[in-house]
Order: sequence, then structure tokens, then C-alpha cells
Amino acid sequence: MDSIPKYQLARFKALAELDYKILGREWEGAPDHPDNLEAGQQAVHPTKIVYQPHWFPELMSMTWKNFQVWAWLAATKALKSTISTEADTWHSYLDLEETKLEAAEVLGIFKPENYHQELPVEVEWDLNTVPPRAIARPISSIQFNILERYIYRNLNKTLDDPRPTPITSSGLIIKNEFLKHYLEERFQEYLALGGTKELVEREQFMGKDLPDPFYWNLWADIETVRSRYKYYCVEEHLKPEEDEEDSLVSWDTQ
Repeated sequence: MDSIPKYQLARFKALAELDYKILGREWEGAPDHPDNLEAGQQAVHPTKIVYQPHWFPELMSMTWKNFQVWAWLAATKALKSTISTEADTWHSYLDLEETKLEAAEVLGIFKPENYHQELPVEVEWDLNTVPPRAIARPISSIQFNILERYIYRNLNKTLDDPRPTPITSSGLIIKNEFLKHYLEERFQEYLALGGTKELVEREQFMGKDLPDPFYWNLWADIETVRSRYKYYCVEEHLKPEEDEEDSLVSWDTQ
């Protein structure tokens, strides 16, 4: 691969990024257009995200954009779906041992062992001083939605986390509906950045006792949770200090 001229590499990269952008829309002439598929073949497209997550680490092997496309191409190939020859070549060019090691680190952010992640002192204090009525609402009670695909059939829809749901910096309980939405966003990031390929590979271990593939430490991520919650309440016309059943604001009377 090192001997490929720069122009050819640029061409492979550009066409790989084009695949990332347009596959799934069935454009005429695209690899996944019905006219280009064999009889009985279906085009299955992995989840995409169009932004860089706030938690994404700085990589040594490649840029964010290259990792984004590389991970999606890897998932597409794992699903045995169709991509262009040029995109396949670009994936192979990026598919180095260093890339795979960093990809494993990215996926590691979503693993249950992060439950034991050490928290800053101020966050630990907040966790231990959660209002009493929040104790009955553990994080494990939040059920998030997942796509209905065969590779997701054994995926956990809750987090194995007995700690109480997070609170705001002023001690207000963060509403479950927001936390559900927040976890669904992180789940989409998991799928887009290596999770889909991981779930396909887990299929061969069906029937064995495996740890949950997806986890997110809400308390370790509390700064972003709280920041996003403020915007959520404004957008949804909610008052954070009210109970969930009474939290809708009648802006007609304001």
C-alpha cells in the first residue's frame, strides 16, 4: 500500500467518503442500488453519525474523519453489504495494527468495567448526597430504545448500574426522559464507531455468558449531562425543579 501514488490515495479516500455519504439512498449507479445487487442480495447499512462526540479521544493513527469512515466501512463489510472497490481499498489502507488498537480503546469506553471508574471528589460528593426520593430511581431503571435488527436481539436495553440517577449541580433530579434520550445518543455513537462490527462478531459466541456490550457511565460524564440537560429543558419547555408529571410549562400563560 505504501507504493500507491498520492493521487490514487486521494481518489480512494474521496470515493470512500462518497460511499459514506450516499450509500443507503439507492442512488442510480451506486454500489447499493438494486440494479447493482445480485439476486436476493440486500444492502444493509450501519448506523452513521455526522458529528464528533464530545468524549472521543485524540488518536495517533488517524484523524477523526478518517476514523469515522474507516469504522463505518468495517461495519459495512462485517454485515456483508456492498461498498465500492475504491472504498474497500481505502479501508484496507487505513486498517493498520495501530488503528485496530486505538479502535479497541474507543470501544472500551462503552464497557461495563467503566462502572468502577474513579470519580472526581466533587462528583463523588454529589453522588453520595442525592435526594432521598431519587434513591428509588436507579440508573438501571432507564430503558432505552434500540433498532430492531437481528444483531441487536441480545443487546441490553438497560444499564447494569444500581447507582441513583444523576442530579444537577444544584441538587435537582435529572428527568428520566432526558437520560433515556442521552443514552440513546451514546448508543448510536457506539454502533457507528465500532459497535456494529463488534455485535456481528459476538454472534459466533451465541449461548455463552458474555458481559453487556454497551454501557455508559453517566456519573463520570456528569458535566456534559448537566450541560445538555439545561438545553433540553429549554427546548422541551420543562421546569427542572418540578416532578416529571407536572413539568410541562404552559407558555401561553407566560
